[in-house]
Amino acid sequence: MTPIQRVSEKSQALAVLGLSSNANTADVRNAFKALALEKHPDQGVGSTSEFALITDAYVFLKENAVDLGIPDAPKLRRPVTTRPLMQATETEFTEDVIAECKACLQGAAEHAEHVSTILHRMGRKLTYFVPTEPANGPNEVVVPTGELVDSRHTLPQVVPVDARDIAAGVYDVPSNVCEKLFPGARSVKIRFAS
Repeated sequence: MTPIQRVSEKSQALAVLGLSSNANTADVRNAFKALALEKHPDQGVGSTSEFALITDAYVFLKENAVDLGIPDAPKLRRPVTTRPLMQATETEFTEDVIAECKACLQGAAEHAEHVSTILHRMGRKLTYFVPTEPANGPNEVVVPTGELVDSRHTLPQVVPVDARDIAAGVYDVPSNVCEKLFPGARSVKIRFAS
């Protein structure tokens, strides 16, 4: 790598992390940690490509810190190769949201109708809790998908569930239904009362 290439790549990597040319190892490490948590795909606002770009910039600066003249270079550590831990959150739906869900039900006699009252999130893994037991045969579960992203309001969605597909009180929503009704979710489960 020529000195000109080294300076160019250093400035590009520092720009990705939002740092100036006189950043030290602590600045690099702190910027990486903050951006990695902010732009992580499981946070809902980041993408895999953004996260990879941030990680690549950090790794480049770390591996070439001595050659690039970054102060305190020997103290810079390797990036964490595992994903940052996500905090589980649980949302109990308000009476207004539950009423909006109940309004979506068609009242067909051949279906048992259920409304989700709690959403448990772990990154992009969602579990909706239904306080009723599933009936034999077809069931319809209404879930408020608008609770997934605060910046948009999506009407509650009806998820058809066959009792034969429920194992131990849990229904795994098929991936094609997840993509259509729950964009951005990695997996969606519906847990019935037992």
